[in-house]
Amino acid sequence: MFEPTGLGLDIFNERYRLHDEETWDEACRRVAKWAASCEDRDKIGEVEENFYRIIREGLFMPGGRIMYAAGRPFAQGLNCF
Repeated sequence: MFEPTGLGLDIFNERYRLHDEETWDEACRRVAKWAASCEDRDKIGEVEENFYRIIREGLFMPGGRIMYAAGRPFAQGLNCF
């Protein structure tokens, strides 16, 4: 399992946490849930679990805008629109 340390942990704590108590694992779950929310209803759970797994295993890391925006009210997940 991937877990940010050192500078990576500092950046996560300063820029991407939803709140001060959010853990890295909780943030991964938040991002996976947000990303899967656009899928067909019968596939949301499967897509969320798969996306959560690949983030936690360090196989894929969403961009900073996605890490920040996921799960926040009125947040913009796109860099350009």
